[in-house]
Amino acid sequence: MAILQSLLKSYRPVVVEKTKAPADPTTRRREKFVTALKEQLALLDNPKLTRKKRNKEVAVRSWVVSTADGACFIPKWGVRPLALSPGKPGLLLGQVADPPAVRDLIGKLVQATEAGELDTLLAQAVAARKTKKAAKSKKAA
Repeated sequence: MAILQSLLKSYRPVVVEKTKAPADPTTRRREKFVTALKEQLALLDNPKLTRKKRNKEVAVRSWVVSTADGACFIPKWGVRPLALSPGKPGLLLGQVADPPAVRDLIGKLVQATEAGELDTLLAQAVAARKTKKAAKSKKAA
């Protein structure tokens, strides 16, 4: 007990409050998408990047894919492509996925997300996921 008393004399006890996630679903969606975009930026520097998912290390998948037209960046909400233009989920980067071009594109997407320009797309993606989930659970029952 003497050690605890000396500790309390040396250091002032404080109440620590955890920072809570924003209650607004729009802000939460923005933060989640910006985090995923920043993860893609980190993936450019470290191709073997992993993240923790359910107490397990999982490799981060790149959103840059090669197509017949060249390299495309396909932003995603979860595992589903997020179509920035109706029916066209990919953004053509050119013949080769040039890291500076990818960084520039991701930076612009982060700015657009923080400005609220992607709010309707993110809300639609969440709504589509919920309807598919409901249909799947209804089918199982």
